[in-house]
Amino acid sequence: MRQQPMAILILSLLIFALGQNAMAGPRARAAGYPGYPPKKAIGAWTLPYNDQEKMFICMNRPVPPNWIIVGVRHNVNCNGLGTNAWIIERLPNYPGADIIICANQPVPPGWVVIETVHTAYCGHGVNGLRIRKQ
Repeated sequence: MRQQPMAILILSLLIFALGQNAMAGPRARAAGYPGYPPKKAIGAWTLPYNDQEKMFICMNRPVPPNWIIVGVRHNVNCNGLGTNAWIIERLPNYPGADIIICANQPVPPGWVVIETVHTAYCGHGVNGLRIRKQ
């Protein structure tokens, strides 16, 4: 009866000791690669994407050139309650590129609206636009 809890403890410690590399395939472990791509930590938060393409800015800040609003959310580093930050994404710079943006902004020059869409990132209702680079 006591052997089962001891086996579970040993197995748990072994899994903990292996860390993320236990999730990687055998080739990745042999090459020394982690099991998942690294995420950028900002304070206590970790960004689930490449911060070269997307980032948060407070709503009282201007959107940088060649970036577009793709979502809204709450950020503890911005003033106010509720949705107080924009999720912005760098605009792709090649013809035929597709992106869904929030409809609360003008369509950038050189882009055309393909359709209006529902997106949970921009609030409620029909609130997004799928745009394409010409």
